[in-house]
Amino acid sequence: MKSLIKRSQLMVLTIPLFCFATDITFFAVSDPHYGLGGALYDSNRVRMVETLNALPGRAYPVSGGGGFVAEPRGILLSGDLTDHPDTGYWARYAADYGVRGEGKLRYPVYDGLGNHDEPGISAVILPLFLRRNAGRSLADFDSTGYHYSWEWDGVHFVNLNLYSGTVQGNGIGNPLNSVDFLRRDLEKHVGQSGRPVFIMQHYPYDDGGLWWNGSEKQKALEVLRNYNVIGLLHGHTHSQRIYQWQGYDVFDDGAILYGDALVFHVIDGRLSALNLKGGEW
Repeated sequence: MKSLIKRSQLMVLTIPLFCFATDITFFAVSDPHYGLGGALYDSNRVRMVETLNALPGRAYPVSGGGGFVAEPRGILLSGDLTDHPDTGYWARYAADYGVRGEGKLRYPVYDGLGNHDEPGISAVILPLFLRRNAGRSLADFDSTGYHYSWEWDGVHFVNLNLYSGTVQGNGIGNPLNSVDFLRRDLEKHVGQSGRPVFIMQHYPYDDGGLWWNGSEKQKALEVLRNYNVIGLLHGHTHSQRIYQWQGYDVFDDGAILYGDALVFHVIDGRLSALNLKGGEW
């Protein structure tokens, strides 16, 4: 997928035009690490909820094409919700980020678990996450209720949690056969339609095999090559950036700990992404 401008504060991509109306705004954040101490981290967690709640109606920068931020369909949150599995930390997270906008954040949240949430698939966090998933709407689930997908205006979104893989042993952590879910889900919901696909997981794509090894990445790539993938989203690195992997545009949404967020807008066959740092464009 070819970028129209240089990767800087703003990124605009061209994606195939669809025959149906599409106007989607959503926000993406990652790595709040509830339980990790420090006044700055605590302040940034509070400020992020306030920033996201206040974004609708805010003017985009001129370099971003102007106009105003619309109400988001939801917030994508790509892992490390807690710093380590603990029911108290989870309760603090869930109080801020509800499933349907019932938390301090007033929008639906589509989240996944990261390596800090699920060492060895935590017996502490996993049941709480599955219970949370059961309250979601507009989502399709794998047989365990762990991985899930949903659609907004014909754009298909998939949450793979930790990373796209098979079973524990080929990467750090257990992906619980997420690549099989990805394959079945896209066959079922997208098929040969050419509709856009956007995928979220926790681990980065360009890690050199440190967290997620090459054989598992190849299996994911074999699935992705059959579809119109307009974006891959991840967290984990705590370093906000936009890059390419195997020809796909990848969005690293940084860390809530440092005030990072991305604002996405899909309209008229185009996807734009703008970054926020400490509440500022």
